[in-house]
Amino acid sequence: MIPKQAQLVLMSFLLLSCSSPSPIPTTGLQLWLKADAGVTLNGSTVSKWADQSGKGNDAIQPDLPRQPLLVKDGLNGKPTIRFDGLSRLGLTGSKRMTQISLFIVFKMDSGTYVSHNLIDFGDIDAEGSVWGVNLQTSYTGFAQDIVNIFAGQYSEVRAVAPRCAAFGVWHSISVVTDRVMSTTTVRENAIDAQTTLPHNNLSISVPIGNPTGTGGQIAGPDGTQPPPGRTAAKCDIAEVILYDRVLSDSLRRSVEQYLGMKYQLPPTGEVKSRQ
Repeated sequence: MIPKQAQLVLMSFLLLSCSSPSPIPTTGLQLWLKADAGVTLNGSTVSKWADQSGKGNDAIQPDLPRQPLLVKDGLNGKPTIRFDGLSRLGLTGSKRMTQISLFIVFKMDSGTYVSHNLIDFGDIDAEGSVWGVNLQTSYTGFAQDIVNIFAGQYSEVRAVAPRCAAFGVWHSISVVTDRVMSTTTVRENAIDAQTTLPHNNLSISVPIGNPTGTGGQIAGPDGTQPPPGRTAAKCDIAEVILYDRVLSDSLRRSVEQYLGMKYQLPPTGEVKSRQ
């Protein structure tokens, strides 16, 4: 008969050996938001989107009118978070980054403003404005299928990817920047996008957000409130993954493959959203 202490050790070993490893690399992982985990609801709206990276860099919104909506079957049976053009979630992490590998699964909805900010990093209170990487899609007649990556107000990388700005279409976008903006590369549904290098090659040094959630943000414009004539993003977001390092090409593709398989996103195709 196995002694009780040995039984406990054996059970602990079996539990550890049966636990599934993380489907994505964990070294340098700073933020992992997925709509099928860590969502705190206030009725049907989201007051907190808990970080699954283990770093505690949660996204929060205490203001009820600005809380986004949880859509239980938003994308191929998986839940998503819906932002209506006024709602936003503030990023609480204050980890400063000089290297960024960012992955987002999203779809844009029609709106009144020519650009929709998907995600901003920075600390408004400490630095005066959102500063860092700002992923933005444009849909004007002269800027079709553009993803803009901003550093401050003076450095911008534009990436052209087929139908990346189309409404009602799900995409997986990855952006990698290594210390300076000219190193930025963008992939849409695991396909390299054509990038235009910035005129001002600014360096990257930016926190995720700040402890109060008034710095970096998801689906919000620059600042904590939408300026006159400007809206926050009208979009659904299924998952956000952020590293404070540059992933190798093989690791980057492993994250893209994880997202593509999870949400049934074909590498070069499109998935229409259920309304």
